[in-house]
Amino acid sequence: MYRSTLGAAVSHFNINSDHKDEEVSSVFDLQKGDHIVLSGWMLHPRCHAIVVETNEYTDQIKVIRFTYANGVVEEWLPFKQPVYKVLSHNVGRLYTVNSDLFDPDEVISRARSKIDDSNLVYHIALNNCKTFVRWCKTGMKPADVSGYD
Repeated sequence: MYRSTLGAAVSHFNINSDHKDEEVSSVFDLQKGDHIVLSGWMLHPRCHAIVVETNEYTDQIKVIRFTYANGVVEEWLPFKQPVYKVLSHNVGRLYTVNSDLFDPDEVISRARSKIDDSNLVYHIALNNCKTFVRWCKTGMKPADVSGYD
């Protein structure tokens, strides 16, 4: 009963996958500008972020991500599996390929432009870490959400 209720809630908030991804085994598999998905916690099971850089000596990833508590932040996180690299984003019924996405420097620039931006407000269903990263990579804005102008 609990699992089906949780599954329905996850499905309701569209936290399910609408992108193609692959699991990565080390920081060497990541490049700047990559869209990655990290493990979160029970109420937020998947955390989407943009890779800024990696440190193979400390096994850490510098990311930019959109959080409920602090808005858009740039921070170092430990590389803890599972980590998934998103390969393409679902746009309607078609998948864009990486050649259709912004280049890595532009992705990072777009992400950094929203750090300390008080106009961007987190909403679990409408404007979350996944919608933020999708905007950074593709320019797609969530419908009826301000802060991406």
